[in-house]
Amino acid sequence: MCSLEEPVLLAPPKPTHKTCTKCKTASAVVILRHSPFCQPCFEFLFVGKYRTVINRSKPIQSKLRIGKVLLAVSGGHSSLAMLELTAGFTFAAPEQKKKIHTFGSVSVCHIDESSLFEGSESTIPRISEMMESKYSIFPYHCEKLEDVFDPEYTESQSFSEVLEVVSKDLRPGQQGMNLCCFMAEISAQLRDIHQSKLTNAEKLKALFQHIGKNSAREDIYWHLKMNMLYRRAQKEKCDFIFLGESSTRQAIKMISMTSKGRGYSAALDVGSDNTITYQNMTIIRPMKDMLAKEIAVYNRNHNIDGFVIPTTNWSTKATSKSSIERLTEEFITGLDRDFPSTVSTVSRTASKLTVSNDLDVGNKCAICLMPIQRDITGWRDRITVMTLDKDRKESSKKDESNISDAGECCGGSENANCCSTTSTKTCCSSTQSIPFLNFLCYSCQVDARDYKAGQFDLPPYAAEVIKSKGRDERLRQQVEEFLLSDDDD
Repeated sequence: MCSLEEPVLLAPPKPTHKTCTKCKTASAVVILRHSPFCQPCFEFLFVGKYRTVINRSKPIQSKLRIGKVLLAVSGGHSSLAMLELTAGFTFAAPEQKKKIHTFGSVSVCHIDESSLFEGSESTIPRISEMMESKYSIFPYHCEKLEDVFDPEYTESQSFSEVLEVVSKDLRPGQQGMNLCCFMAEISAQLRDIHQSKLTNAEKLKALFQHIGKNSAREDIYWHLKMNMLYRRAQKEKCDFIFLGESSTRQAIKMISMTSKGRGYSAALDVGSDNTITYQNMTIIRPMKDMLAKEIAVYNRNHNIDGFVIPTTNWSTKATSKSSIERLTEEFITGLDRDFPSTVSTVSRTASKLTVSNDLDVGNKCAICLMPIQRDITGWRDRITVMTLDKDRKESSKKDESNISDAGECCGGSENANCCSTTSTKTCCSSTQSIPFLNFLCYSCQVDARDYKAGQFDLPPYAAEVIKSKGRDERLRQQVEEFLLSDDDD
């Protein structure tokens, strides 16, 4: 029989003092993925992740102790932690006899972006002070983002032409416009770099002012920085470029890039080793297994957080819907709070991606320098809806009356094929121009749809790629009749 005075059973209170999960003896100082760790065990695990990436990298092991490294240091938490870890793998004290010198030499590159954002102070003095006081063993180079318009940041290091882009204020479905005319909205031509009276900083601001959405701004902003890092690594004759992208950032990039149509080159953008994008250069991401929280704790333990430069970009203090990447960041970090394995699952899945078998390394995008998928322009044309259903019939009638069976455009035989992607003339114009979109990958073509009406310049490196590809295409056409097809017996 039940007793009325039987005590109520309650769950015992959770202990406030937690013990390290690894050593089982020391008190925990940090909780990661619901697991408590003491500081020595946390340091061992954190450095071990960096060591694992370095030891498993075949390009690094092939040039052990002789490879030259360029560290991309933006001043954020992840890049500063990477700098601290790399310093430990570069030099060893005399008593550390078992420690191996992993790298031959290491240099640091920082790119100042303050000219893009009004009211921002230059970050070069803070980086210079940190390098001279804490990392004086490393040579460092501070560049300004507007310097990307200098001829030295090209493949030949002397190309003195820019790409002048002209975008018209037209939209699909207006005035019965067909696809070929819409392609002619954005035209470009090569122009000598000295013809413009604008400074490099003014050219850079004009470029981003003519881009309507933050997602497209963030993309080209990243591509310009990567080109500058690559050119600096070329000058220093480096074998590797180290990027401080954490596991959290990798997961965000993977989802956002897929949303932007960059899935074809995703394996190159998020892989730990990228030996394809740049000739004789390997992109290494040694921080790819570390969470953003782990990096912040490591910086605090090593007194590095005082050197951190706060990030300033178009998403700073903006809502989560300001750009695709910002929205993805809100989604991933929010999901990771309740499900701690979210970031690691996405990033590890992304690291398993491999490049396509039909990847053409020689056919690169003029802006991002990533390989272009074959026949991407034709595929985009087939899936693009240019008019609404109710306007399709009227638009098709207008197109039939304006385009003859011979492929004439604008209703006149003298302008035949003026909107063709292979033509060197823009629609209804006799001025020489370049089919700009044909030299871009799918993602950059999507970004180009956000260009505002007006005229602006793209850096010389983009102009050099287009001019080089145009020259190669002309040579191919000259010898095309002498080439053997794969179908020939």
